Amino acid sequence: MALDEKLKEIPGNPGVYLHKDGAGKVIYIGKAKNLRHRVRSYFQKRPFDRKTDALVGQICDLEFIVTDNEAEALILEA
Repeated sequence: MALDEKLKEIPGNPGVYLHKDGAGKVIYIGKAKNLRHRVRSYFQKRPFDRKTDALVGQICDLEFIVTDNEAEALILEA
């Protein structure tokens, strides 16, 4: 599934997201109270710092793991 389509499928639940590069290597792991809002925020047209811009430029795929609450997401992220 294309990245654009995956972005449309992300639920609004808490969880962990994994950004991957073109080779499928995980380049960033993050947690979110609302996966949909957090992950989509990376792809909005707004100025980011250089580090985030560089990261977003490398994202070719993503995965997410839904959790029951933020505490579980925090533990899973670690």
